[in-house]
Amino acid sequence: TSSGNIIVSGKLNVTMEHKNNLSDAEWTDSSTTAIFSYDNWEPGYTEVKYVKVANVGTVDFDYQITIYPNITPTAGEVNLSDVIDVYFLKGATANFTSFADVQTNAVAMGSMTDIMGTVLVEGALYDEEDANASEEIIAIALHMQETAGNEYMGLSAGDGFTVQLLAKQKPSESDSFGPSYDTGADYDPLQARPIASVVKRADLIG
Repeated sequence: TSSGNIIVSGKLNVTMEHKNNLSDAEWTDSSTTAIFSYDNWEPGYTEVKYVKVANVGTVDFDYQITIYPNITPTAGEVNLSDVIDVYFLKGATANFTSFADVQTNAVAMGSMTDIMGTVLVEGALYDEEDANASEEIIAIALHMQETAGNEYMGLSAGDGFTVQLLAKQKPSESDSFGPSYDTGADYDPLQARPIASVVKRADLIG
């Protein structure tokens, strides 16, 4: 008699939270609150958010973060996304002190228009019992170009945009034949619960 045999499925569970400042005491759940929500952007204005992605399950996973517009502007229309530049830094451990600091240390991705629908950040996280990292902090900075003119006044970037986090199991844990059984795992966007973030109302003077 062989008793006490166990079959238990693993749990892929990922969280995304954000802060305005790394010294803030609490993280905010990004699945219920917009990461970016300021509504009075002006040329030269920069906003930085610190986003924490964490593995709170038992399965190691790959992840990616994508930004896409809630409504795609009509071709030829003035688009605020054209003058909002995007920067990111994986493994952020300290607050940026200025926009010059962002330019020096973060990765410049181009304008929001350039990156809409493409992967902004990707990486891998492991369960808490693994020696590798189970969480990662990513600084995301948005900057309105100083040369933006009055034609951008009162506009929104794609009528708001969505920051989407997806995760999939990675070839890490092993079965009887090695770790390759989940090599073909793919991202399933149907599992995402995106929350809209907004960049709007560029109130200019002139």
